[in-house]
Amino acid sequence: MGRRGRRAGTFPSKQGDYLAIETVPESGDDEIIATHEGEWRPPEYVERARTWLSDPAAVPVPVRVDAGILPRFPRTMAPGADPLDALDVMESAEELEDEVFGELRGVQVELGEAGEDDACRWALTQEEEYGRMTHADERRLMYVALTRARSEVLLTYSRSNGDGLATSGDERQSGKPSNFWTEVRDALGRRKDCATEPGNVHTDGESLAARGEDLPEGFFVGAHAQEFEDAVVGGAWNADAGGQGQTLHLPWPFTLSAPMLACLRNGVDEVREAMDAEGVPAGSTGVLTHHALRLAGDADLGPMLDMPTEQIMRLLRAKAQRVLAAQRLNATTIQANANDHDDYARRDFVRGVLRPIPQMSSPAAQAGTRLHAWAERFLLAGRPGQTATRASMEADVRAALARADGARGEDHDVLVWSERLISSPWAQRELAGAEQSIVAALDGVGNLVQGKLDAVFVGGVDPSDESKDYTVVDWKTGARPRNAAQRAQKLKQLDFYRLLLSKERAVPLERIDGALYYLSEPDEARRQIVTEPKGEAQIMEELRQGVPEVSDVD
Repeated sequence: MGRRGRRAGTFPSKQGDYLAIETVPESGDDEIIATHEGEWRPPEYVERARTWLSDPAAVPVPVRVDAGILPRFPRTMAPGADPLDALDVMESAEELEDEVFGELRGVQVELGEAGEDDACRWALTQEEEYGRMTHADERRLMYVALTRARSEVLLTYSRSNGDGLATSGDERQSGKPSNFWTEVRDALGRRKDCATEPGNVHTDGESLAARGEDLPEGFFVGAHAQEFEDAVVGGAWNADAGGQGQTLHLPWPFTLSAPMLACLRNGVDEVREAMDAEGVPAGSTGVLTHHALRLAGDADLGPMLDMPTEQIMRLLRAKAQRVLAAQRLNATTIQANANDHDDYARRDFVRGVLRPIPQMSSPAAQAGTRLHAWAERFLLAGRPGQTATRASMEADVRAALARADGARGEDHDVLVWSERLISSPWAQRELAGAEQSIVAALDGVGNLVQGKLDAVFVGGVDPSDESKDYTVVDWKTGARPRNAAQRAQKLKQLDFYRLLLSKERAVPLERIDGALYYLSEPDEARRQIVTEPKGEAQIMEELRQGVPEVSDVD
């Protein structure tokens, strides 16, 4: 992957939606940002794009059939409400302009009426909403492109945005990689299996190497990285360059040849004849309207104009079920697919299945991931193959807490959660497994189901209960359930894990306990929530509610 080209060019180009992406200062840009554990963290972006509000040729969002999945205007409008009623609430034209472009907030900062901290808490403008949405669409395309490769992927970008020919004596403009290319480079650039230089370059003949041309700054990464580096870069630099390096000039403007001019004129005549035959109106606006109406009226291209939103959602969900039917299912997917009570959550789930895209985790979620990784190392410490001991890890955590007295933030939260796990009764129990992945086939379920168990301990929640063989414990770093419905939802996932362990170890379900342990809860007496007695039939019934059912006649 080449690293050069980050000079004068810009990405993306000023085309289409006019998507403009800027990296938030001090969040990444060209440098690799790492946490204290050396893990790469993606930068934050500010995205802006052209909206229908500034494009006279665009169809207004409120009358579009997909308005429900596009940014609302104005943003305070309730779902399904009349946008004209929402606009009446706005007090001035300046407020309307601020909604779209954010001009008013910029003036407030300049005049000292608002600070930078206030600006960070403002809602996104319409330009920023559409910029974020368009950037997410581009990321989906990048994700699809990368996941099409079976084993190897080559990512490149052009140092120059020209075609290799100097036009009218002008120099070619330098290019800049997309932020996706840069993210991949930064995420993989410090791996130990990187190959940055070929080992087979020679200086014979008229090769690029003989001319002293600099090697491209980049790398290959993976099991056969050096072989690729030698074959791709070394092979190119060893090849005979011949007459390369000469500057060619393409005259512009130039005169079309007689055959080319005749072909173009014949094409225009044929298009006009076809338009006359179909009775298309002569004016340019009439032509556009005519074809737009034809597309909108074609039932094969989408839902009918009068199709209710509920029917559209049923069609989309049926398509999502067909996608899920060919996949392994985890507890989160099963629960989300069984959710029939929250329309917005169901819509987001269906969208995620039909248009999957990796999501950047929130800081809180990243902190939870770090805690789970630490918990696995702590529980397995002292075992064969493990260099750390529990005593040394406990000392490290308590020393770090003493140094960070009064500190706040995700790093401090992870330390507090770690200390609470150290002090918990589970730290003294006999471990049967940590971060254990299980894949199982369940009777009556067409999909394979999978789950990862945070920790499995020998014995029940009550260690003196001889009727129990194991307890599945799920470490939690989020907020404790506030009501019975939330509690029941959380325990469903734990019941699913109990069922998987029962199948994997051939142990009756009733001999396996389960507990949620909220390390985020300051009150030790409130940290643990124990599963309620529930049989296999009841768990399987709850499980089937989230398993996709696809008919042969769908």
